Amino acid sequence: MAVYPRSRNFLAISLLLFYLACILFGWQWATLQESWSQHWPLTVYPQLFWVFGGVVTLAVTGFFTKPLSALRVWVKRLFESDTRMFFAVIFFTSVGVLLLVNLAVLAEAALIIGVILLARFDLRMVQIRGWRQFAILSLISLTGFFGGGYLHWAVRQFGSTWLQLGLRWIQSLF
Repeated sequence: MAVYPRSRNFLAISLLLFYLACILFGWQWATLQESWSQHWPLTVYPQLFWVFGGVVTLAVTGFFTKPLSALRVWVKRLFESDTRMFFAVIFFTSVGVLLLVNLAVLAEAALIIGVILLARFDLRMVQIRGWRQFAILSLISLTGFFGGGYLHWAVRQFGSTWLQLGLRWIQSLF
């Protein structure tokens, strides 16, 4: 007789939360593109914005699926010399100040990090590790990221039409 009940597998729920968080990130990225569309690189090559967003999404996913021992080696190497440590402290302090100034970005970053770690933990519970784990999380994150951007575009293009149809349908009920 076991003292502790058998743990449940919430893999589907954690992957769904990760997908929804990536959709939110893609939506926010699309609204950011609208405000930055007047700047130089985006006026010439607007596709670069989405390529860069995909690279950022893959980098964040890869950073948090990397084993912690490799991360520890990277941090130790960063703090080996005084010059590297100085620039790392300046960089992380600047990022910290920017995140504290814009609390919405901090909340979204905490959400993304939390759901990545939750999904990583649940994948490890079902014995999926290494490159397979990275491939699964990358596929989900890129699909959610670009899906969120597409969803933002679709709402901007067809939102008023769908809203009017929905309002007519609700009025027909009453």
